[in-house]
Amino acid sequence: MRLNELLTLKGVGKKTVEHLHKAGLFTFEHIVARYPVRYDQQYLSSLEAIHEQYGYVQAQVISRPKMAYIKKNMQILSFRVKLEDKTFLVKVYNQRFLMKVLMSQPLVVIYGKLKKSELQAQRVLLADNFEEGIFPIYNIEGLTDKSYGKIVDQVFGLLPSFKEIYPNDLIDAYDLMPRNVFVKAMHKPNDVDMLEAAVRRFKYQEMFRYLTKVAWKKYLSISVEKQPKAYNKLSLRQFVLSLPFKLTKEQEKAMNDILNDFTSTAVMNRMLQGDTGSGKTVVALFAMVATMSASQQAAFLAPTEILAHQHFETCQKLLKSSGFEVRLLTGSMSTTEKKEIYAGLKSGRIAGVVGTHSLFSEAVQYKNLGLVITDEQHRFGVNQRQLLKQKGTAVDVLYLSATPIPRTLAMTLYGDMTMSTLRSKPGIRLSVETFIMSSKDKDLIRQAMQETLKKNEQIYVVAPTIETNEQMHLFGVTTLFDVIKKRYSDARVGLLHAKLDYEEKQKVLKDFKAGNIDILVSTTVIEVGIDIPNATLMIIYHAERFGYAQLHQLRGRVGRSDKRAKCFMITDGGDEVLSRLGVLESVFDGFELSELDLKQRGFGDLAGTLQSGRLDLNDFLEMTDITMLEDLKKIAEKTVEAYEKDAQYGSLMKLIMQEMEDSAFVFLKDRE
Repeated sequence: MRLNELLTLKGVGKKTVEHLHKAGLFTFEHIVARYPVRYDQQYLSSLEAIHEQYGYVQAQVISRPKMAYIKKNMQILSFRVKLEDKTFLVKVYNQRFLMKVLMSQPLVVIYGKLKKSELQAQRVLLADNFEEGIFPIYNIEGLTDKSYGKIVDQVFGLLPSFKEIYPNDLIDAYDLMPRNVFVKAMHKPNDVDMLEAAVRRFKYQEMFRYLTKVAWKKYLSISVEKQPKAYNKLSLRQFVLSLPFKLTKEQEKAMNDILNDFTSTAVMNRMLQGDTGSGKTVVALFAMVATMSASQQAAFLAPTEILAHQHFETCQKLLKSSGFEVRLLTGSMSTTEKKEIYAGLKSGRIAGVVGTHSLFSEAVQYKNLGLVITDEQHRFGVNQRQLLKQKGTAVDVLYLSATPIPRTLAMTLYGDMTMSTLRSKPGIRLSVETFIMSSKDKDLIRQAMQETLKKNEQIYVVAPTIETNEQMHLFGVTTLFDVIKKRYSDARVGLLHAKLDYEEKQKVLKDFKAGNIDILVSTTVIEVGIDIPNATLMIIYHAERFGYAQLHQLRGRVGRSDKRAKCFMITDGGDEVLSRLGVLESVFDGFELSELDLKQRGFGDLAGTLQSGRLDLNDFLEMTDITMLEDLKKIAEKTVEAYEKDAQYGSLMKLIMQEMEDSAFVFLKDRE
């Protein structure tokens, strides 16, 4: 890697290079491959064009601005403007610095939208400072977008033309922009049409690369042979007989599928998907017992420490009569505890381990790792799932997913895996009573909360954003937290969202699980995770902003015991929104809901189960269909076959393999 070539660029010194390196940019090729995260399309619109949607308009200020203070750190600046021979009141939040600028009643450009007779503004700038055009936004720490754009311009002058590395089958089938034009158009589009064509190619090639990675991993799995596991049938029989409940037929089938994989010479790469409460963990523990009885080690990877503790507690309950030593390993453990576990894993004394990303660490060595179980596998990303697998030779892998995905979609997006599905639930489990409500029903909501607290049961309150957005009329969890703390002064209220650091999140979750928090106000970080049998009420604000799959996951956080549970989904949407959400009042099957999501919203938030690293696949999947995905998958598989047969597409495959290695490295580095 030519680490110093960036210093040859004009105006690029050591400090700039440090910022570029921090962003993972080391070469000229890296510079041009770092596409904008978004584009600011600055074109003046007409008054009609900004009705209910944002755009830029030019207007004359005709009144003195007034400042109103709503609360701490929030102000509204209001003034009147003349626009197309009409006058409007303009309101803009938290832009106090404009007060003096607007006193002279200048000509301004406003980025906002018209709602009734009011112009709701996000930005206000002097007309003299406004420039029309398309401006790329790179979001590189330490560098302005303009300065990075100048670096890109220099690199384009130094690099030769960009040869096509993608298959003609892909380019021709979807009439994609040639690569040489595409690379430059992503940074410097001439107009909106060129930008749209470039972004369209970007989405296709990123999804194609994702599917090519899947095809490549499938090829690697098939090409690796392993020794079949000689599991002990008596150990498995004892485990099943010791369970305090009867297995469902689907659990038994999944267990048989896993045993067939274990006795095969091909490495197992199986996904076990099942709705909340369908009994995936028991099937996973069965696989652990089979592995450990074959004198091999099993590792159970959870995405968070609280989930790792939860799985370990289940292991202690259900594996206590198995005779195998299973331990917990997490980052927060003391050095002494970790060293003792490291030694046990290396010697083989510890047969099974449950943990977080600590299981990946360099210090962990296994004597004979035979099985890796990954819970909520999408949380680790498509490029990271191989990491723990590399701790052993020809390791079998079982992925668990509580996000129901329609089979056709799953077989395409997870084509490197075989599938087992659990639809029914063991034992008697009451459905969560679901009610679609509006904010006008606040008295009913408060009454339900008070009744829940009187019974010493716990409550989740969920909103989609951290901060409140007055302009979009969205309540954030920080505002809800303040309101609920005042209204329910006797209750213990907790706050959870993505901006809290890891230790803070873990403490809040542990306190809620221990019953030290009565009401947990949270974003969707609780969507998949902890089991709180005492939580019986879920309140979801702005439910219209979620798809069926996500709402069903959130609803699944309550009703995890024999206590009656309720879920209030609150929306102020119109008839169409009420009709869509109304389905959730009577449908409680996650797979049925995922099929409805597929029909109504395209792939919607189902795609959120993927992490490609660079592409919001959700964005791509909303513009495509299952047939197109299957066609892309076929082209990807043909590409891998051609590479294996006679080394075709070498540049593309080298790029894909490098990306897989780099992302795995970043994944580990982020967690050291």
